[in-house]
Amino acid sequence: SLNGRLGEASSLHLAKYEWLRGCTSLRSIGVSEFRFRSYPRNDDDLPLPSFLASFPALEEVELSSSHYEDHFEFCTVIEAVLKATKIKRLYQSQVTGVMLDNLPALAAKYGVEILWGQRAREWPLLFDE
Repeated sequence: SLNGRLGEASSLHLAKYEWLRGCTSLRSIGVSEFRFRSYPRNDDDLPLPSFLASFPALEEVELSSSHYEDHFEFCTVIEAVLKATKIKRLYQSQVTGVMLDNLPALAAKYGVEILWGQRAREWPLLFDE
């Protein structure tokens, strides 16, 4: 909304999933078309990392949003997620160019593999008996 504070709509939307927080069986999640406040100072400005960190078995995350024009700013969201979580893989197709060249080193610092593109979707989903 043009009348709302930057990031407010995404924060409110994420709050609707508070019931999911801490789910022990969630291993993979994608979050798309979000926009949080520029230069966040706390979890209220950027609640996504703490939300993702609440999932103890989370292994892979896919982040994408056409609402970030600045690659550096989107990289700060990625770094915040890497710092807060214990994921193994992060998929993204937002960051390109020089900033993309810097992402593998940043991810390696946290023991995470950065992959370009969308995460694989297994379908049909097979359940163990």
